[in-house]
Amino acid sequence: MGLKYLVLVMVVLVAVYVKIWFERKMEFFSLSQGFTVNDQSCELAGVGAGMLGSEDMALGRHGVLFITSGDLKSCFEHGAASATPGGLWVFDMRKGGAAEPVKIQLESFPDGRRFQGHGLDVSNTTDRVYSISHNGGHSSVDIFQIVYHVECVKSLPWSCPPVSLTFLRSIKSDLFPNYGINDVVEAEDNQIYVTQWQPFSFPTRGQKNPENLVEKFKVFLQLPIALLGIQLTQVFLCSWEGAKEAACEPASDQKFQGANGLTIDQEGSMVYVNDPIQKTITVMKMDKKTGKLTKLSEIVMPFGADNIEYDNEADEIIIGTIPHFAACMKKGAGEDVPVPGGMAIARKSGGNAQWVVDNVLNHDGAKLAQISAAARLGGKIVLGSPFSEGILVCNME
Repeated sequence: MGLKYLVLVMVVLVAVYVKIWFERKMEFFSLSQGFTVNDQSCELAGVGAGMLGSEDMALGRHGVLFITSGDLKSCFEHGAASATPGGLWVFDMRKGGAAEPVKIQLESFPDGRRFQGHGLDVSNTTDRVYSISHNGGHSSVDIFQIVYHVECVKSLPWSCPPVSLTFLRSIKSDLFPNYGINDVVEAEDNQIYVTQWQPFSFPTRGQKNPENLVEKFKVFLQLPIALLGIQLTQVFLCSWEGAKEAACEPASDQKFQGANGLTIDQEGSMVYVNDPIQKTITVMKMDKKTGKLTKLSEIVMPFGADNIEYDNEADEIIIGTIPHFAACMKKGAGEDVPVPGGMAIARKSGGNAQWVVDNVLNHDGAKLAQISAAARLGGKIVLGSPFSEGILVCNME
């Protein structure tokens, strides 16, 4: 009787623990408290032109906003070959600029290559665009040189395409899981950081088309890993010299549940890595000699976040927000539901350099479901989405 009673007590305790754990997880994934919609001025743009997804965006010179598109839902579920061809777009952030984004031709891009854009970085130091691309059999970082057409960018609205983008090189590595790298940032003119958001490669034809038992098992493991908070992903450091192939290695020993959005401060000494499910942005110091990263602290978020960009002028981090993970999961499962999101900022406050996070714009998800990125110039804010068509343009003045 004693042993049976002990076993019964243990079973009850485990059941209670699981119930409490599950309730806390559901609370964690539910809509963040204090989410108040203020999207009355927002209008959808970029619809009907092939802009499926606007996953990431970054502001270049002259008010030119660069945006990736990659039809990522099709990429992840059925493979890059089944996706609408991706591209790089620009949008005029100036007051009085054109209301629609413009797709830019990728000059000298390798024949036969897919370009399904994901994370993005624009360097105003080297005038380059760095973009994650999922190409079917592998994922890479593609680098383009920006040439601004000065007469065009000065006209209001633009009188012709404001920039040219010329392909320079592609960074590949055996360390990059297929479909499993997310964002990129320039550290030097021959050095970048790349985030890994998935622990395993996706099948070439997407998660819904695994070709063997190993691929099926890796797809199955995604949900348990997410629910248990297991940290298996990291940040890579890639360097190259001249025309030589890049060499990539882990940038630190720090692990993440899903290393996602990535940005660097204006001095080029602090790197910020966002982990959406953990609701944290990790602050990491860069060793200028080796490029290695060391964790200094964390910015604890009141909600989940996706892509992040450092605003040098304001000395703030601009954040695309994910305040309702449960809605994201329903949308991912095929339900036609609005997924809220918006823009927040993280700024230092006080002499002890504490970080304060403030919501700036909250969208209910009806016009553009699931926000992944945000950009701002003056009173104009643009929101992007990984899966929805177009961009959301908001006047917050």
